[in-house]
Amino acid sequence: MTIIPTTIKSKKLVEKRREQIALAAINLFSKKGFHKSTLRELSEEAGISHGNIYDLKFHRFLTLSDLVVKFRDIFFHEAQEIGT
Repeated sequence: MTIIPTTIKSKKLVEKRREQIALAAINLFSKKGFHKSTLRELSEEAGISHGNIYDLKFHRFLTLSDLVVKFRDIFFHEAQEIGT
């Protein structure tokens, strides 16, 4: 995932929250589309406060690039399992 500065000190918590947001973004963007989704809706879908999105220095464009990486990782993981 993209490395972005954050005010949260725990790297483990930051990664957990970003994963949570990425999965929520997949759901939200598939329902409403990328351009019609708001950060408030994304935070609600992820089950975290709207302020945490800003604490994590998250915005939709970083989320979209992270999703592309996540889809790539899932695709390659699934392809490896099929090939074995």
